[in-house]
Amino acid sequence: MSTSMPHKRRPIEVSADQVAYLRQAEPGSLLVWIEASRQVQVYPPTGRLGEHRMIIAAQEALDGLTLGCEESGRPAGDRELAEDLTDIANDWLSGWPQVRVLTAMLTPIRLRLDRLGIYPADSVHLDGRGPGPDLPRITETYARPGSKAFVRVTVPLGFVEPVQFQICAHYAPLSEHTMQFDCLHTRAEDIEATIAATVTACLDLHQD
Repeated sequence: MSTSMPHKRRPIEVSADQVAYLRQAEPGSLLVWIEASRQVQVYPPTGRLGEHRMIIAAQEALDGLTLGCEESGRPAGDRELAEDLTDIANDWLSGWPQVRVLTAMLTPIRLRLDRLGIYPADSVHLDGRGPGPDLPRITETYARPGSKAFVRVTVPLGFVEPVQFQICAHYAPLSEHTMQFDCLHTRAEDIEATIAATVTACLDLHQD
């Protein structure tokens, strides 16, 4: 009789086949968890994700995970990367309810950028947990598929604090700046359009 412990299934499971599929998919593809079906899928580059799909990782994350395995002396096959991505996905899941709510602010920006061939290029990151000095903020990364330049945009709840932009190329920060909006007198559509235009201008300036 085997004495090994049975595998305890976690809320999100990434398979080796999904890692292989992500690796071979077109540049800029995303590994995404779909809340309604509780399934993991690989999506081509898109900004049409909505707020009920959680980005686990972008295709380029596989390079970093592989390097981490090699540096720690672990095998770096699809099975090992699937285990790492499963850990990452379930870590993201703990903050998903708040991320989902804040992602609704990003959806119109994503759609504007989608029409320009600019897409989310990483998982969404959450900063801050409550009102006041710890106001929730959400960070999304945008890029053109195959480019080494990307822009991280940090958006505070309700746009009541400055929006932060960090421009990077080849994983090195190049510049940062902030943009303050008068959220009481400026339409949300105008704020979203300005953010999308700023992302586009930053990527145009730092094309490979």
